[in-house]
Amino acid sequence: MAGPAGSPNRFVDGVEADAIRQRVSQERAARLPPLRVAIKAARRDLDVADEDVRAAQRHLTDARDRLGRSGLSPFDAQFHEVYELIEGAEHGVSFAEAERATALVNLNEKIEDLWRTQQEIESLLHQLQLVRRMPLELLGLIFEMHVLGAHLMNDFDQPDDPVATSMSDTRMDELRRAPFALAAVCRDWRQAALCAPRIWSTISVTMLQCSLSPPAEALAVIMNRSGKTDITINISRACLRAASEKMRSQLVSAMARCATLHMSCLDFDWAEDMRDFRLLPNAPRLSSFQCALMMPDPLSSFGSVTSARLIKFTGKEIITWVGHTPNLRHLTIVCNGYCDETLLGLRQKPAVLHQLEELAVYNDLGAFSLATCFNTPRLRSLKMIAQSLHRSCGQDLILFSQRCPALAQVSLEGTFHGSLTALLSAAKSMPSLEELVVFKLDHFSQIDLIAFCDALLPLPSSPGIWPCSRLHTIDVPLIASDIRISHVRQAPINFVRARLSASSTQLPGAPVALRRCRLHPDAALQQEVDDILSRHLTS
Repeated sequence: MAGPAGSPNRFVDGVEADAIRQRVSQERAARLPPLRVAIKAARRDLDVADEDVRAAQRHLTDARDRLGRSGLSPFDAQFHEVYELIEGAEHGVSFAEAERATALVNLNEKIEDLWRTQQEIESLLHQLQLVRRMPLELLGLIFEMHVLGAHLMNDFDQPDDPVATSMSDTRMDELRRAPFALAAVCRDWRQAALCAPRIWSTISVTMLQCSLSPPAEALAVIMNRSGKTDITINISRACLRAASEKMRSQLVSAMARCATLHMSCLDFDWAEDMRDFRLLPNAPRLSSFQCALMMPDPLSSFGSVTSARLIKFTGKEIITWVGHTPNLRHLTIVCNGYCDETLLGLRQKPAVLHQLEELAVYNDLGAFSLATCFNTPRLRSLKMIAQSLHRSCGQDLILFSQRCPALAQVSLEGTFHGSLTALLSAAKSMPSLEELVVFKLDHFSQIDLIAFCDALLPLPSSPGIWPCSRLHTIDVPLIASDIRISHVRQAPINFVRARLSASSTQLPGAPVALRRCRLHPDAALQQEVDDILSRHLTS
């Protein structure tokens, strides 16, 4: 939708653009040179006036010096002659200064005329700039990229602290108010914002209650401007307690279009309020869900959820909840450092998640114990993020890997206290494993660098069968007994060369080519390994 004629956002076609360029050339040729000539003449007049002022001031100074040197008294006849000369010189200075002021005003007027003419020409050129002649639909898409793109940064992937938001509250408030700010710039930007319903698709109940308009009216405006698009609703602490009945009724109606629901239940009393609110039965489109502390009823409302983030739930509550989410594909669990003893019984009858593809568990000493309570035949990515992974996690990973034949990515971001031998055994039992990352090892988990490399080489009895043949990324910070010993230092280099050589044969059972391999923190050794990989990739 192009803007109306005369609009700064009106689309300019090729013929009109050529006409504008021709007019600009004519204006520059016809109006700018005479004005520049007039400015030069005005500057010369000002220079002459400056010289006249200086001459008059010198004449006045000479007259005053003459009177001073003469020593005449007011009663002498010659005194009056000299005094008249001084008065004449003063009048000459005043006249010269007045002429200079007139010349300066004339010069400023000429300069201002030139500036105005240049601005008129520039205003024509502005019509040729892309942002000024952009169709409003495209401008609306840019608004969507600004608003929705920033919100995605604060959605489900927050690697540093999954509980806290990745943006400051001030920044998030700015983003929530961004649609209103964009619509208030000018008439055309308002029209573009109203033509982009997706920028109005995020509803923050807290922001509505802080707006100048009544919250119910502001919510009605957002719902109207968002059209029929799926919406995201953010409900934070204490907002429902302050909400009017009209506001609550409108939120219930809005849930019919809700695709993403963030419920920040940060205390149990607040969670009870959320449970009484009964939002979920009215959310047939719900696909992404985030909640903390207490799950709203009924559980049958989560059948369409594909992405979930559960914060501070017990293991039993999590297992019960996932049993009602047959379409769940992405699950993030934040447990904050407790180990639930009820998991021991649940591991014997794991919950089956047929569609789950990504599982991330944050800040839980029993992260692996919790993971073993799931049976996930399609799981491809497992991420454990905690300050400390306990010593039984290696055995738990072996048990977990037996239930995940499609597991391709394993990332352990925390100090690993388990048996690295058990970790290798688990890796070998994963036929689809492609990436193995361990953030840090404690001294109990250290294994000899040579032993680790040998474990990923074929056995002498079956030289053509490579363990973890699909593994292309290895990032495990092993510690050798003495990296300065030549055969110890040569072990990872020989391992990388052997894997790359075998991958080039394309024989049955041959491994894929390595893309990254980090087995020791020594910088020189890592550089040598990287050079070998780089040469192989470019060959």
